[in-house]
Amino acid sequence: TDLVMPGIGGLALYAELRRRQSPPKVLIFSGNKVRPDADMSNLQASGLVAFVQKPFTPTELAQSVQSLIG
Repeated sequence: TDLVMPGIGGLALYAELRRRQSPPKVLIFSGNKVRPDADMSNLQASGLVAFVQKPFTPTELAQSVQSLIG
């Protein structure tokens, strides 16, 4: 998901997904110059979320996906 989207942002979307019995792991992208806040840092530490800044290389994308799936 993108961090900034019309209607609902990536973190709000993930908050909704976390309400599921088995929350999915989510890769969040951003094209804006943003730094992950404390909430996102906590999610990253949990292993449930990875964050990648646009533009990204195929290697950076692969590393982010690998960090989620282990």
